[in-house]
Amino acid sequence: MNATDSLSGIKNVTISYSVGDAHSWTNMPATLNLSSGFYEGVIQVQQANVIVRYQITVYDNAGNHITEDNGGQYYTYRIIPEYPSTITLTLLMLFIATALTILWRRRFSRKYN
Repeated sequence: MNATDSLSGIKNVTISYSVGDAHSWTNMPATLNLSSGFYEGVIQVQQANVIVRYQITVYDNAGNHITEDNGGQYYTYRIIPEYPSTITLTLLMLFIATALTILWRRRFSRKYN
């Protein structure tokens, strides 16, 4: 995140997030990456197919704050599973095993016929 305040400076940046249909929010502090100049924060790992909503609040040293929440709609993203399903992985493994068996039988039958 890019947060600047040329008058009093940035005191802190907070990422607030909510998971799924939960009405509670978790606050995570963001830290300034000195090499990039951007604030960085981490939202905890979530389960697949869950929607995460988040907003960013910046506080300055003069006591002011601003919350960026996409006009009250929040920013959202959905957690995408690494594999669409275990069935897909199982079918892929079955296909590979079948292909290897066919190749092995062809080589074996050529060698001894």
